[in-house]
Order: sequence, then structure tokens, then C-alpha cells
Amino acid sequence: MPPRLLSEMPLPNDIRRPGNDPAAWVFVAGREQFPPADGSVAPVEQNDGGTFVFVYERDGLRLEDRYESFSALGPLAWRRSLHFTNSTDQTLDLVRAQLDFQTDIATVAWHQHPFHMVQTTSGQLLCVAKWNEAESVSVNGLGQGGIRAEVSAAWRLAPGQSADIRAVDVWLAPNTDDDPTRREARRWYAAHGVDKVVYPDWVYRSIWYEASAGGHIDSRFSDVGGFDAFARQIPYLSAVGINAIWLNAVQTHKSGANPLAGWNHYAPRNQLEIDPVLGGAEGFARLTAAMHREGMHPIGEIVPHGGHSVQAEALPAWHTRDREGNLRKNWGGCGMDNASPEWQDACRQSMRLQAETGGIEGVRIDVAPGQGANWGSPRTNHASYSNMGGCLELMAALRDGIRTPACPVPILLPESGDQPEMFAVPGAATLGYGWAFWMFSQRFKGEMLTHPERINQELRDFFENERGSLPPGALGLRTINNHDTVCHSGRPAYRFGVGMQRALYGVLLSVPGVPMLYQEEEIGSFEVLRRMNFARRALPQLAAGDVVYPPADFAHPAVFAAVRPDPKQPVLCLVNLSGERIVIDSDLPKSFPAPRRLCDAITGATSGVRDRRLRYTLAAYQTAFLTGSPVDIGLPEEPVTAPAAPDEPSASPLSYHHGQMRLEIGRPEDGWVASDSANPMCQSFVSPAGKLQLVQTPDGLSVTADLVATRQHPGLVLTVQGAQRWLVSGRTALLDDLVLRRHYPFPAGSGYLWQRQHAWGHLPWGGLYQGVCASGRLWQTQVEPLHPQHPGIGFFDPGGQGILLANLHTDAMNVVLTDASDETPEPARLELRILGIDPDLAVGVQRFGRGQPWQLAGLAPVESRPLHAEFLLRFPESATACGNLLHALRLPYAPPGADLVVDAPKVSDMGGRQFLPEPGSFTWQNLAPVEGRFEIELELRLSERSGTDTDLADAYEITLDGQALPVHWGQQDVWHTGNAYFAKARLGPVDLGGQNHRLRIRTLRPWCAFQPAFRLIPAKE
Repeated sequence: MPPRLLSEMPLPNDIRRPGNDPAAWVFVAGREQFPPADGSVAPVEQNDGGTFVFVYERDGLRLEDRYESFSALGPLAWRRSLHFTNSTDQTLDLVRAQLDFQTDIATVAWHQHPFHMVQTTSGQLLCVAKWNEAESVSVNGLGQGGIRAEVSAAWRLAPGQSADIRAVDVWLAPNTDDDPTRREARRWYAAHGVDKVVYPDWVYRSIWYEASAGGHIDSRFSDVGGFDAFARQIPYLSAVGINAIWLNAVQTHKSGANPLAGWNHYAPRNQLEIDPVLGGAEGFARLTAAMHREGMHPIGEIVPHGGHSVQAEALPAWHTRDREGNLRKNWGGCGMDNASPEWQDACRQSMRLQAETGGIEGVRIDVAPGQGANWGSPRTNHASYSNMGGCLELMAALRDGIRTPACPVPILLPESGDQPEMFAVPGAATLGYGWAFWMFSQRFKGEMLTHPERINQELRDFFENERGSLPPGALGLRTINNHDTVCHSGRPAYRFGVGMQRALYGVLLSVPGVPMLYQEEEIGSFEVLRRMNFARRALPQLAAGDVVYPPADFAHPAVFAAVRPDPKQPVLCLVNLSGERIVIDSDLPKSFPAPRRLCDAITGATSGVRDRRLRYTLAAYQTAFLTGSPVDIGLPEEPVTAPAAPDEPSASPLSYHHGQMRLEIGRPEDGWVASDSANPMCQSFVSPAGKLQLVQTPDGLSVTADLVATRQHPGLVLTVQGAQRWLVSGRTALLDDLVLRRHYPFPAGSGYLWQRQHAWGHLPWGGLYQGVCASGRLWQTQVEPLHPQHPGIGFFDPGGQGILLANLHTDAMNVVLTDASDETPEPARLELRILGIDPDLAVGVQRFGRGQPWQLAGLAPVESRPLHAEFLLRFPESATACGNLLHALRLPYAPPGADLVVDAPKVSDMGGRQFLPEPGSFTWQNLAPVEGRFEIELELRLSERSGTDTDLADAYEITLDGQALPVHWGQQDVWHTGNAYFAKARLGPVDLGGQNHRLRIRTLRPWCAFQPAFRLIPAKE
């Protein structure tokens, strides 16, 4: 057995498994592991004043497995490390190390990075935790009671050289109180000098926002127009409650006349210059001055892998190399070594430039742990020091670049897995990146979104397991999206629907940490988000301090709950994860004192408490922060953002004025001609596109359109000018926002031109669009459908006068509300586009609808189809009346397209492929019919041995509409990762016409995997 740590033993003395395998290994390139697995090298035990060493030695290789007493954690605590010496006559490359532990485990008590704790049969805790200031370590459980630490140690050892590999701490502790694992975590952090992480006061009341002054990632960071254009959004963002902005890299990164000529801000070209395309140092200063006027805190960014920057290219000796001496260039440019003193100084100067020019108060560090081991380091033969060791040195350099009298404690936000060592950088306040939640939330999709009770249980378990894993006082970033997750999965409204998006954000406001929104995620949720954000800012105890998660069914199985204890103002946070109104009638949690009355800080609603009984009603997807007394959240006045409608008469015959607004049905170029009518209450207009009929009724103007939509004339357009606000009655939410133009051309002198075709390949949103970035879309039915019973869209001006399109019913392919900034020229207006054909949509979406996994080569876009639309045009006299007319009970999210039902204990996503660690099934229901006979081509994992093996050929059972289909294997090794090798497989031919279909993939063996998309190949007759 590997080392045994039992309560009655001061140190392991049984150090072998059956078969005499050791408990520590190093892996040398081109050689077998050492010690070898055959048990031919026996250890020699040494004991020197409390330090125990097990020595393995043969053929010039010597491995010392050291246990050094760690008295800060008690008498049964050790720091375990390895010392490896090369006494051969050859240079050896050490590429990895591994250490095992074994004890009599009764149960796993806690597994959460960086800890693995188990309860032994003797009733104690065996605790293993990683702390390594040089390289990365992972600690995981093994079968049969084992624990394994894997170290990414990489050293090039000449004859006679040694490697010291710090790995993990291990200790035994009593299991004597209600929460022994978190107690031991706190003791362990304190033993490493991290007693409590303290942030500047503003952090605890902060709502963060990630944004680029160039544009969001959907447009290759290139559709906003630069610093001065983005500065126009600052008063609006302040009104939403944002008070800290992480500005994506402002260093010079753009080149050429358009985004396709260069890359983006993750390939910087000059670290010591503010990008002149964005507006240069002067524009950056104006932007940050606007932020400071609103009380906002700017956070900068650094891209330490170097890109194509002149500073990086001037340091070729510090470009990272693999073992063969090849340049890594992981992101296409220079792959810089974070451990380079010269490169650290260049990054320090970049931060100093931003601090002096714009007063930044922190920095987000891209890919903080580095570019991998640098086998060509001029500094050391310890290749992996370039990762964690170089990262910690770089963080200190960035701190020094930012620190000023006005900012004595800079915020450091390293993009990493929240490594504990990073929180110990002195003189700075490190914020965790929150990666774990992003990865976890990927599972919320498809059919699972119709089961809020399952989501609630998983959320509760995730946060409870995470609780206490960071150093005391440390906070992590809380977000459901950033630029990377847009690439991977799309925006939250697209993934979850607007209602669930708001609910999940409410969950993140309820738990410890710092909440953040990604650029333009606030669109359509202005009023809801500002109330939630200002309530969160008024309750700083929600950011830090203790949290208690009641059982998942405490209030209701679909309601997430968190208690935030506080001596002055405890808070009970409730989030309805369902699309239905929920009436709560439940005893208050024991951890929450019972006041006489509960007040919701977000809405101001109150509810009495009697005999500790909570009675409260939550609307669909609503968040509530309940306290014992009213909370003044200090909502500011809304900024006036709307330009007035023009005074000149309109050339359109279908133009209507109300208040300060003007609405036009159609455009002058549509060529509408009035038909003669004897009835003045009924008018008809015709054009080459079709017919409009307008009937005056007691409730308003009834409009009916019957058109022929084409790609050149795709539908009916309604133009609104002079509106201050817009409302949409969506299925899961009432969308509500101010009119704000977000997209502008870049300054004429910049020479930089973005066009909507300058998009990220399949982006944005995983194939919703076809080769374009449809900038300016504020809302669309493809993302948030209209409410089926109360569909409507409203506009009102700064004076509160309203225009309402009620009872909007249409067979349109898509209905889009846009600010028209996708057109040139770009007048200040809103356009409601009722599109029989949306030519921007991907062809598969045009043909089959969103959410269908079919892929058909040679599929042509829709060229022509009929369009019917009807609505009632009303002119309510107030914003309140407009809102009342759109009032409705919201409905649950309905996954679009094919329903995916997953029946598997666990599913892991790697590279867009779905891995099932245990046998299970994926079933697609409501697959759209496709006329004709086809073969269905899939990508399945065929082997776990090599690209030419077929060991998983019999591991899949696939049925279509209940009929089993034989699997015919084709091209092998079309994609692989690790030991997972994929191949093409074909099913059929089958007839896919008629009704909707049902396809099931059932895996019969562990770790089968597939890509969830199906290519249709016309069958050969």
C-alpha cells in the first residue's frame, strides 16, 4: 500500500502497495517511470529529527520522498516533497511527478480545490492540500481509498544536477465539530501566512462590468468605436448600478484598415502605447475621467503572453520553447516567459502608463499561469518555474506598476483556477477568477432548463461544496459570462432565456463574491438589474462574510436560498428559478432571526412574520433580499438618453406622431400606395411586397400585413424616433430598457473600419448567424420569444407618452428590435423588423429553426416565403399605462428546437464533445423533418488507445424513432484529445420527412463520447 497515515501512527511505515509499487514517482522523457512499477527498487527509510525520507536509488537515479514536520498544523502534519538527482552521464528531462497517499477511508469528507479531505475509519480527518509557489499541482481522490497529487514539474537536469519538487501538505486532524473541513482549511491557510484577505472598502460594494472600448467579442472587439464612443455609455452604466469596469486591453493592438488585417487585443502590438485607433492616451484619459465622475473604478488588463508587441519581440531569448526547442506561440504571437525580469519590467511599465494616464486601480491578467514550461529559459533549468513561479513574480511587478498614493492596494485578477498561492501576494488584493462556476453552469442547457428544482439542487450543492475553499476573507468574481464563454456557449439570454438569466444573476448576487456583467448583457433588463445591483451595493454583507445554504427544498424546490448572517442586518436571499409564480409558506431557517416583518430591499415589498412562518410570493424568475427593516438602496435618476424626433415632415404615408415620438410603418423606398376606399375607418396600402390594411377600432388602429418576403425585401419595418424607453412582453420576462446607442464608427482619422462581416467565424452565439455579427439587435424572438398570450412591444418618450403594438401575432422567421446601427448611414432611431426571412441567420436556422442539430451540406438560404403579421397600434397616455398593457404572468423557458433529454449520472464537455464517464443516453426529441432520404453522419469516440484502434466500435446503440440503426464506421482520428480518438460514423439511409423525429444515442461502456451535431448526406439511389 502507499503511505498509510493512521491516527495512532506518527508517520507512514507501510510504504508499498501489493506488488511492491512505491508511493512516489518521477517521469523522465524517454524512460520508464522511476522507481519502476515492477517493485525492483526498494526504498531505504531515513529518520532525521522528525524528517522522514524514503530513498529510491538505481542506475544513477535517486529519488528522495521527504516528509518534513509541519508544526504549524500540529504533531501529525508534514510537508511532503521530492528531491530527484541525476547522477548519470546524460542530460535528462524530468516532465512530471506524482505522489500517492493511502489510509483506511470511511468516506470522502471534502474535495474542493485545493483540498482533498477524507474521514478515516478511526474517525479522524486525513487532509491533503497543495501549496506550490513554483508550479501547478492537482490533488484528487483515487479508487480504494487513495489520494494522488500530480505535479507539473519540468526540469532539464545535466549530470549531477537535482530537482526539488514541493508538492503538498498532509496532516491528521480531529473530526470533532460541525464543520471540521472548513476549520482545517482556515488553519492551513493561516499556516501559510494567509490569515485574512482584506480588500479596499469599495470592492465590497462593487458591481463589475467587463467591456472593450472597441466592442464586444462578437464583433472582434470592433463595433463600439473607441474610448469617446464608449464614454457615452458611462452615465447609463452608472444608472444600472455598475461602479467598476474591467476594461479589456487598451494597449495598441489594432492594425490595418479592419479587424481582419490584425487580430484583437489579445495580440498586443505595443505594451507601452495606448491604442491610437481607440483614441490614444487622450481618449483613454477622457473615458476614465467620465468613469471617475460617476464614482466608477477602472480596472486595466495585461496580456503577458506578449502577442506581437515590440517589447516581446525584442526579447527573443525569453520566448517559451517546448522540449524540442520549438517556439510555443500558443496564441499565434510571442509566447513570453513570465519569469523573465525584462518582460516583467515591460509589463510593470504598461501598468504604470495606465495608472498615470487613467488612474486604473487593478488589473486582469490574461492566462496568468503562463504559456507552459519554458525549456529554453536563460534563467533556470527549472522549466516549469515559468508557470506558477513566474506568475507570482509578474503579479508583484504589476502591483508595483499600479500602486500610487491614490491606489495603495491594487486589485489583481489573475485568469486562473483560483490558485491559493496567488492570494498571498503582499501589498495587493487578489480577486479569484471564478472559473469553476462558469464551467459548472455549462450543464444548464436543453431539457434541464425545464427542471428548476434540479438546477436549484445543483446550485446549492455547488456553493455549499465551494464554501470555505478560498482563503479567509478572499472573494471571487461572480459571473455567468465573459468574453471567453461567449465564444464557447453564447450569451446567457441565448442560453437560458432572459428570465433565467436574471435569476442566475440573482443567485450570484446572493453568494459571497464580486458580481460582474459582460458587455451588453444588461440590454433589456435595465430596471430589474439596477434595482438588484443597487440593493446589493446597499447590503455589503452580501459580498463577504458567512453564508448558510438551507436545504434545497427549504422554501420551495425551485427556489434557491442563502442566509447571510450579520449582527446588524441579516439577509435572507431567495431566487425563483422557475417561470411560475411561487407562494412560499415555510418556517424561517434556524440561522435567520425572526423579525416581525420582512422587507425586500429590491422591490420594497413587505410581508409579516408570525411564529417564525415565512409567507412570501415570488414572481417568475424573481430575486428577493429579505431583511428585518427597510433598506434605502438610493436609486439615482435615470439619464435622458433619447434624441428628439426630427421636426421635418416624413415622406412616409404611414407616419404617426405621439408626444415627442414619431412612428412610421414601412420606409419611403417601400413604395406604399393607398387604395381607394369608401370607408374612412378602413385603409389599404399596396406595394410590390404585398398589402397593408389599417382599420380604426375603439381600442386603436388594427394593422394587418400580408407580404411576400424575399432576401432583398425581408419583411415589414416600423421605425420609431424620439423614444426614451422600450418594452417587450417576452415569454419569460418583461424586457425594459432605455434607448441607448452603443455602436459607432471609429474616428475618421483612425483609418480603422469595421463591417458586420468582420465576425468570428461561427460566432456569435454558436451558429445563430451566418458569417456576420448582427450588431445593434436589442431583442429578437429567436432569443426571447414574445409572450404567447400577451405579445406586445411598447415605446415611450421622456415625458412618458407611449406607443404600443399590442397583440402582435406573426408567422415571421424572426422579429427584431434594433437601433439600426448595422446600417450606414446610422440615423438615431429604433427599428422593429418583422422578418419573413432573416438573412443574417445561419442557413440551418432559416431552414430548420434554432436548436436543431441537423447539418446539411449545400443547404441554400431561404429565398422567398409569405409573411403575415397583425397588431393593434395604441397610444397610451403614460408609461405606467403602457407597462400595464404589457403586464402578464411570465412563463417557463421553453428550449427551442429539438428537446435534448440526458439520462446519465455525469456528462463532461471537452472541445464541444460530450463525454459520459458511465453508460447513459442522450435523446433528441422534436427533430425537424427534412424531406428526402439521408445518411446521418456523427462523430463518435472510437478508441481510447490510438487513432487506428476500434476498441469502442460496439459501445453505441443508436435508434431513430425507436428503430435500431447499424453504425458504419468511416474516417478515423478526425479529432483527438488525450486518449480519446474520434471517428466518423454513418447511420442509414433513412427517410427524415413527415413528422418530427426522435434520435437516441445510448452508450454501453464507460467514457464513450460524441459530438452533438448530425451531418445529413443525401442517400445515393
